[in-house]
Amino acid sequence: MIENKSKMSIKSLTFLTGMLVFLAPLFMNQYKEIFELGAAVTGIVMLTVLFWGLPGSVKTGYLYGTYVALATLFVAIYLVPFPDVIHWNELPGRSLYADVANFISAQGVEIAYPSLSLIPGNTQRALFYLVPVLALFLVVMSLPRRSVKTLVSVFLVVVFFESALGIIQYASGSDAFYLGNKEHGNTASGTYRNRDHFVALLEMALPLAIGIMVAPFISRSDSDERKRDRESVLSSTLTLSLVIILMLLASFFSASRAGIGLVVLGLMLSAFIFAYYVGKIKSLGFLLIASIVGMGVAFNVGIIPILNRFASDPMEDERWRIFENSQRLISEMFPWGSGPGTFPQVYRAFQPIEQPHFVNHAHNDYIELISDMGVFGVLIIAGFAVLYLARWVSLLRSQRHGTFKSLQIGAGIGIFLLLLHSYVDFNLHQMANALIFVFLAAIFFHVNRDKQGY
Repeated sequence: MIENKSKMSIKSLTFLTGMLVFLAPLFMNQYKEIFELGAAVTGIVMLTVLFWGLPGSVKTGYLYGTYVALATLFVAIYLVPFPDVIHWNELPGRSLYADVANFISAQGVEIAYPSLSLIPGNTQRALFYLVPVLALFLVVMSLPRRSVKTLVSVFLVVVFFESALGIIQYASGSDAFYLGNKEHGNTASGTYRNRDHFVALLEMALPLAIGIMVAPFISRSDSDERKRDRESVLSSTLTLSLVIILMLLASFFSASRAGIGLVVLGLMLSAFIFAYYVGKIKSLGFLLIASIVGMGVAFNVGIIPILNRFASDPMEDERWRIFENSQRLISEMFPWGSGPGTFPQVYRAFQPIEQPHFVNHAHNDYIELISDMGVFGVLIIAGFAVLYLARWVSLLRSQRHGTFKSLQIGAGIGIFLLLLHSYVDFNLHQMANALIFVFLAAIFFHVNRDKQGY
């Protein structure tokens, strides 16, 4: 009875996780807010099934579990009301806002309770935003590897669709294919509002697809892998080569300078690392062919206007002024920050008059996190960096080889690319790519517990 209950719970969790992974990119246009609410509800259901349907089956490992618990606790701390003995207006960066709070209070308007967060309502929404992210990580870490491989296939299906749509958008130039996005700029953006976020999805998926493609050449321990016939390997390799070609084309047609550069970097890193494990350059022949074909088609369709974007000065981008002003904000609010989710409102106090537009993000995930959470944000970033590097050392030293290790290597490269992209954009503050990032992280950090091994 208990075993049947566990099997049903695993199937349910696999289905709910697959639904999140599949739908997240598709709803990043005009239905983004609706999806975020639905994702939060789904996350609550996933956590309920995980903790009550699979008692004792939450397997994150001590270090990873501790990190997730502390990161969540750091966010929650900003909602704890201050006791009367703490003078809220004497904390760093609060004097300006204390004047505003006193003015509002004098007008008879009820203000939020004093806490580390300047705007507790925004922080509550940020904590709510973390629910599906937290649920996805815990569930994928706890699922058997067979289920995780199924989820990777689901992910690549939606990436295939996004890539094909992006190519159609660029080639046709028709507004009908942009699904209501009126600010598309005639570039590939898939179902995303922002082409940079679209190409970030592709840069995360590319190394994963390459990992699956080369897995049959690396596998040395799985008996089922050794028995696979050549026709099956050839068929899967050709299919994945097509997906890789589409991802390359779509990334080029996005016209995102950072995205294109990171996709090329991801291709090079994947070729280098997997060639080391394969031991034969010819085993990566399909990867080379896919790259050449992708480049050739791109030039035939018309990539010259996109290449012209690289001729412009990237320092003219408005985001560099945002960086400078955000650094002033950090210095004023350090060490506690203004509270998770408060950046858009707090930034306006430091925004120069010659910058008239509303700035909703810092266009740098690290700067925005430190702005919001101060020293806690620094600890979150540093903690992840240590765990990430330690996992690479453990993974590369492992003598086991097989499909799942290939997935972990691909996921690790995808994580690295998004971490680089996060220096010039806010992908981790956008739910679809945050969910995919956490999905890759759960694969990368996944600990072997299956009887079949790697």
